[in-house]
Amino acid sequence: MSEWLSGQWEGPVRISTAIEEKWWERCERKRPGVYRLFALRDGNTFEPMPLSRACGADDTGTIYVGASENVFNRLGALVKEHRGDYRGKPHRPLADPLAEKFTPERLAFYWRFDDQPWQLEKAIVTAYEGVFGEPPPNNRQRPR
Repeated sequence: MSEWLSGQWEGPVRISTAIEEKWWERCERKRPGVYRLFALRDGNTFEPMPLSRACGADDTGTIYVGASENVFNRLGALVKEHRGDYRGKPHRPLADPLAEKFTPERLAFYWRFDDQPWQLEKAIVTAYEGVFGEPPPNNRQRPR
């Protein structure tokens, strides 16, 4: 695992099968934390899709790093955004080129609880940028 991605992460959960897998049974409610959306090589395994970045390949396939005071609700919104059969308040969508290439079968997420999610998100994105020369593809700007 990459140094910028250290710590205890839960998951992975594939977006296309999140409902059927009952991902929510593995995630405590009302806890702050961070999460990472990543691309998969195909729809059959959890092997990450390496992504070309400015300063090398990201072998973790990280597309987005986010934070929330309630990571459970935020992950639910992430699933809702990518599953047409699951109604509710959506998550910010992927940029169009990413959404076209990475369908729900090729997207998965991890999460990690932390009492200071915004600081941890900033630290992860800053460390990612230090390695790859730019933030993850769907993190349009560096967290404050």
